[in-house]
Amino acid sequence: MSSDMNSKANINRKLFTIHSWLGLVLGIIYCLISIGGASIVFYGELNEFLYGDNIRIEKLGKKKLSYDQLYQIARKEYPNSMFINIAYDPNYPKNAYSITGMEEQPMNLFENGRFHNDYVNPYTGEIIFRTDSSFTGNILVWLDSLHASLRLGTGGAVIVGVMSVMVVLSLITGLIFYRKFIFKVLLFRVKVKFKNWRTASSDLHRVIGTWALIVNLLIFGSGFYMYYALFTPSWWKENWPPKHAEVVVPKIAVSLDSLVEKSKALIPEMIPSSISIVHDTSELISVYGMTKQKLYLDADNYGYVEFKSDGTVKESYHKQWADFTGVEKFDNINFTLLHTGWALGLTGKILWTFFGFAPAILSITGFALWWRKKKFFQRKSKSPSTQRGPQETKVAPASKSIL
Repeated sequence: MSSDMNSKANINRKLFTIHSWLGLVLGIIYCLISIGGASIVFYGELNEFLYGDNIRIEKLGKKKLSYDQLYQIARKEYPNSMFINIAYDPNYPKNAYSITGMEEQPMNLFENGRFHNDYVNPYTGEIIFRTDSSFTGNILVWLDSLHASLRLGTGGAVIVGVMSVMVVLSLITGLIFYRKFIFKVLLFRVKVKFKNWRTASSDLHRVIGTWALIVNLLIFGSGFYMYYALFTPSWWKENWPPKHAEVVVPKIAVSLDSLVEKSKALIPEMIPSSISIVHDTSELISVYGMTKQKLYLDADNYGYVEFKSDGTVKESYHKQWADFTGVEKFDNINFTLLHTGWALGLTGKILWTFFGFAPAILSITGFALWWRKKKFFQRKSKSPSTQRGPQETKVAPASKSIL
């Protein structure tokens, strides 16, 4: 009986040590990644808060510049760009149009791409605000890149994918270790006591960890699913090493504005919000926009039309939820619900952001618990009552010694 108890205690201690170190190492890094995730969830709101005053415009004319005219401005600003994107946000109609161009194509495994984003007054053609992908250029774009790849390109994306698996493992070990407390916490039977730092860290870890467990399994599990292709040989065979693409500006035979109007005729439900022109041999022009009808819950639906440079339609896409395949539905749910909480509206955004920071908080309280437990056993081993020889070492039961 004593041998079984000792064996169980040793297993629990090892499990607790693994859980603690995983949480500590990952928590520090995911604190930064979670900040980036929050910036994505609230991107529109944060962009308006940080840069709204810089990109707000007054109506200085009766008619806006055409997309063709805006494209010529972009061509002048970014003559060597791999693509040009012209967009506006229908949610903020008083803001300037944004023009984006790629500055540099990443060719190395841990190289991050760089681009510029200018805001143009659509009535005058004046560039009123310039941003880029650096920290000082546009902190939201910088954080987005930090979240997706730690700003380390494709190699960084692989690291984030691996870390997502490690966080899931940390959560699972926490689930096993705290299995006796889960239902008590969910039924509000566990109260956080602030008698001292030991009690507070233990109770906070239980309560926050339990409530964050399910949401974080969704967040990090869905994150790994989005990076799954990077762990398949077929992806690397097809995409790596990247081929240096020569910039080839297409000879557009039709008006870009006519393509926008054609898109609206093909997909009446779509509100066109951006047009992109790829500068390579594909000569692809894409018109993209959101639709008025929600896809499911509060998740937005979208559509796009791809044209060749002569104005002929290459592909048109717009589906209702009922028309989605099972895989398409899961992919959409994976991002708009499981990973970002967007489908639940403002409530989902707030909850997902809060629980997204939970690993960082848990890493602190969890490491405090592990350090406390380590010190406990060091004192126990030095106690005269435990010095009985190797066969008679007394070990406290796991259920009493951990917390």
